[in-house]
Amino acid sequence: MEYTRSFSPRMLDAEPVSIEFGQWLLQYQAFSNPVNDHRTPVVFLSGAFQNFRSFRHEVEVFLQDFPVILLDLPSQGSNPQLVPDLSLEDMACLLKGFLDVCGIERINLIGISYGSLLASLFATEFPERIEKLLLSGTTPMGRPALMRTLEESLHLCREGRIKEFAAGCVTTMINHYHVEQTGLGRTHQKLLFRQVSRLDEAERERFLQNTQRLIDFKGFDKYPQCPTLVATGEYDHFTLPCENAAFALRCPRSTFALIHNADHMSIFSRREGTCRLFYHFLTGRPLSSCKDFQVMNRVAMVTMERRISPRLVPIRNGACILKTESGEKIAARIDDINFFGTRLSLKENRTLDLDERNLELQIDSIGVSLSVHVLEQDDDQLRGHFIHIDLQTAEHFRQYLNDDSYFMDQQPLALFEEELVADIAG
Repeated sequence: MEYTRSFSPRMLDAEPVSIEFGQWLLQYQAFSNPVNDHRTPVVFLSGAFQNFRSFRHEVEVFLQDFPVILLDLPSQGSNPQLVPDLSLEDMACLLKGFLDVCGIERINLIGISYGSLLASLFATEFPERIEKLLLSGTTPMGRPALMRTLEESLHLCREGRIKEFAAGCVTTMINHYHVEQTGLGRTHQKLLFRQVSRLDEAERERFLQNTQRLIDFKGFDKYPQCPTLVATGEYDHFTLPCENAAFALRCPRSTFALIHNADHMSIFSRREGTCRLFYHFLTGRPLSSCKDFQVMNRVAMVTMERRISPRLVPIRNGACILKTESGEKIAARIDDINFFGTRLSLKENRTLDLDERNLELQIDSIGVSLSVHVLEQDDDQLRGHFIHIDLQTAEHFRQYLNDDSYFMDQQPLALFEEELVADIAG
């Protein structure tokens, strides 16, 4: 491996080094201080809508102690090669091929979001090639709501509904409900919306292929055995904190940390704290909870609350489900609701197709309609998942949820639930 000996953030705008591995195009940039050449390099695998520039801060920090390699496999990052037939497992094999071509025996591997699954697969398939594994925003298996979100993003993109597609990506990557805690407010959302809405045809095709790989992935049958750090934001609504913890629990040499006041985009919203956590793990420094993150023990991981937002019970609970294609309306009552989903009771005996798209929940009290997907139905009881495809409507809905005058007092409900659990246990 030939490393570039100097580094400045501007260098990440330069053309990457391209090599061919069989019919596949691999692109990278590699940097190292000569005194660190003997150390195990750090390799970055990015997530959706990320490129080499996304990691400029991390490169500067890690170069103090390690060689750093930024790698784009086919269709990843800015790599233009389209590979619709390759699976995540195939991509992991390409990463091994890259190391073989470059003469690298072992790596420290960092996977962000989409890259976390690929990094984990590489660690399980080629354990002899990895020293430490760092994952941000991962899950052992996609829950139904996550899979529906991914599937809907494919539909919107393929149908050319670009503004709705972009808004859906923004509210998937950024926890809109908790923007006051994460700091990823209107400016950050507009920037990401603009980036996604301006993707050209080739870039959208790469997104489609990478997302399809996520949907097709059937889960892990084995887990990394190397020292592994799993981290995510405490408000990560895409890969929930409990799902990240569940992955860490399956890794025998894992550490799990929650990044304070961050969501799925923790490496960007809380860059310094996340980078400090990663750097300390890589350099073998003791990890303990601090103002930036909380290191959790296994008991805390097992008992972690699944919900990151409260279920609110509206005082005025009237609503209806609208089938937008036919105009048919089905009257319903909102049993509880939060920014990400709802539980409903239908006022008439109807069975809805769980695969049906183009449904909206119309909330009577505020006159807002939200795109909703039915996840399960038991008689007249429905559980639905919201996919927010309009940022203004999402903000109106967030303000509604934060207005206590619309909802029943939650404290008595919480006390009732505790008493009910105690009665059942006793």
